Amino acid sequence: MSLYSIPEANDFKKYSQDLLEKKPRLSLWQKKAAKELLQTVKRKQERLLWAVTGAGKTEMLFEALNFALLNQQRVCLATPRVDVCNELYPRLC
Repeated sequence: MSLYSIPEANDFKKYSQDLLEKKPRLSLWQKKAAKELLQTVKRKQERLLWAVTGAGKTEMLFEALNFALLNQQRVCLATPRVDVCNELYPRLC
């Protein structure tokens, strides 16, 4: 088995303004989770956000995603199924 690696320029787009057109309304606990996620991204740490379907996980990510993209960091959202990607796409746009 072989492992191949391709060098990458890491030439990410530079954003000069906030990417959030409107901020989602979050409950008290969602706001707390969103704040912790933002701090996790700022500290370049890892965190698992685990909640039931419909709990607002995507909306809780918005501030952290905004910070990461404004700071030219990589962002990866992993999902278990294609239908989840199809559902996330319009919300992230």
